[in-house]
Amino acid sequence: MGQIDRALARLRGKLHRGASSDESRWCPLCEQGSAQFLPYGGHKRPDVRCPQCGSAERHRLIWLYLTRYSRSLKHPPRLLHMAPEKCLTLKLQPAAAQYVTLDLYASGVDVQADITKPIPLDDGAFDLILCSHLLEHVDDDAFAMRELVRLTAPDGECLVLTPIDPHLPTAEDLSITDPAERTRLYGQSDHVRLYGLDVIDRLTSAGFDVESFVANEHLEPAEIQRMRLEPLERLLVCRPTR
Repeated sequence: MGQIDRALARLRGKLHRGASSDESRWCPLCEQGSAQFLPYGGHKRPDVRCPQCGSAERHRLIWLYLTRYSRSLKHPPRLLHMAPEKCLTLKLQPAAAQYVTLDLYASGVDVQADITKPIPLDDGAFDLILCSHLLEHVDDDAFAMRELVRLTAPDGECLVLTPIDPHLPTAEDLSITDPAERTRLYGQSDHVRLYGLDVIDRLTSAGFDVESFVANEHLEPAEIQRMRLEPLERLLVCRPTR
């Protein structure tokens, strides 16, 4: 039994046994329980950040998808982690045959690059790419999406997470630069858009086949509550059509 299978077995055991009085929260990334999670985010969402590893809802959703539903970790993948989050790095780096980190501004990454320009990495170089909460920050998301397609191996997958309002089409106006106005319109001062479900059309136009992985369609309500997932958060599982 490999590392991923052992972690999954421990997670299922914990969830099936239920929570003790001092472990009403459970983090599948660090595999530790807590009485309560911490506030997190610009609006200080209550009870969402793991006090042990720092994971938030989206990190736990990614990990659950990868360990329960994806084939990407069945064999050590060549993995590109964009804007890497420490809580995921600690789990993914040991599981990867090759682990490459990329960011435009952060120090200590393997590749410093702007995803709206050609990235100095080979075509089809990665079996798994993580692009979480990045596309809403860049002006030319169409170019960035095409780069994601180019870098993903033909039988690989790229996981995209971004804030989505499922009730409205994508809202964007690149002429808006005032931080307060961006916060009002897009939820954060450094966001340049708020995607609607038509983000799937954009990814499809770039060359991906896209499936949505939504927490409440795959996980039991008790699991969602204990791991403090956002029930309607949408993880976009993208596979090249070439």
